[in-house]
Amino acid sequence: MLEYIRYAVVSASLLVLTACGGGSTSQKNSAQQVPSVSSIQTGQAETYIHLVLDELKISKKELSVSNGITSSPISENIDLNISKKEEAIIGVFNQSGQPILMGKKGAGESKVDISLESSAEIFVLYHPLFNGLEITDIKTLSDRIRSHKKFQDLVNLLKNEIESSNPCPMDPVCSPKVREIAIGIAEDLNLSDLH
Repeated sequence: MLEYIRYAVVSASLLVLTACGGGSTSQKNSAQQVPSVSSIQTGQAETYIHLVLDELKISKKELSVSNGITSSPISENIDLNISKKEEAIIGVFNQSGQPILMGKKGAGESKVDISLESSAEIFVLYHPLFNGLEITDIKTLSDRIRSHKKFQDLVNLLKNEIESSNPCPMDPVCSPKVREIAIGIAEDLNLSDLH
């Protein structure tokens, strides 16, 4: 358990530190409309970010999107300069610089979903058993996580943490109940055929 907490805190801290330390941001407009779908222009192709924020009862005007290198306020045109070739973890950050939602983009993919479901999946992937494990079939792993009998409980609990103004809902130390469900899901998964 302690190893899981340590790993998750280090993982989240690295993402937060790089997200807060680099990139450009612009002034936030308090009257800004927050779209549920935004796009990012990349080199020769586009990477689309599909933000699902409408299901959350939170103020969206102070949120930003970051890939850990560049940050951008949520708007119609988010520019994070993500190549279609690269893998990326993209997060929606609160005004304190803490991730509240996260999504992953695989190499060659042109779309990333950032939602409660993608965030819950990443919470499961914080578990140390995934550290250094080379998964050969990411899609199957994702399907197994999302079809777990406790996955919807994890999504609902994460939503409650975000809406209750938890300052760091994606941090396992700040969200111990979410962490416990995520640990259970990770430990229940059969990974023998995926690496």
